[in-house]
Amino acid sequence: DAERRYLDVNRAAIALLGYDRQELLGLRMEDIFALEPNRAEAEYARFFAEGHWQRELEVRRKDGSTVPVEVRATVVELPDGPVYLSAVRDVTEQVTAFALLEQRLGTLSAVARSLTVSQTLETTLTSLAAEVVRVTPAVECSVKLIDAEQGRIQTVATCGLPSGYAEAIE
Repeated sequence: DAERRYLDVNRAAIALLGYDRQELLGLRMEDIFALEPNRAEAEYARFFAEGHWQRELEVRRKDGSTVPVEVRATVVELPDGPVYLSAVRDVTEQVTAFALLEQRLGTLSAVARSLTVSQTLETTLTSLAAEVVRVTPAVECSVKLIDAEQGRIQTVATCGLPSGYAEAIE
C-alpha cells in the first residue's frame, strides 16, 4: 500500500524470507529490503513517480541473512485506488555463477600476462602449466597437443607431475 506495508504475500515469499504469512503482513518494505535508508527513500520516490521499478538488491530474511533478488514492481490503478504489485526472484545462482566467471577470467588474465611470444613453444607451454598451478587450486597441470598426422595425443609440458610420469602414461 502507500505506507509500504504488505497487503498479501504468496508461499514463495514465505519460503524465501522465512516468515509466516501473518508476520510478513505486519512488515513494511524497508523491513525486508536491505538498503541504506537514504537509498531506500530515493528508490521508493522513483517507483512512486515512475509507476514501475526494477532492480537487483538484497532482501533480509527472518534469520538476518540476506539473499540477492531481482525485484520488478508496478502500480496498478483500481477503482478503489492504486495497488502496488511486485515480483521478487531469487538470483543467488546467477550471482554465484557470475562471481565464478569473474574469478576464472581473472585466472586466465593472470596466465595470459605470464606468457611471452619470444619464447619457444615448449617454454611457453611449460610456463603456461606452471602459471595454471600457481594461480588456481590445481597442484599439477599437463599440456597436451593432438598430433593429427600420427593420430595421438602428446604431452608437451607439465608442472607438478613426478618426473617421468607423463611419459609413462603415454
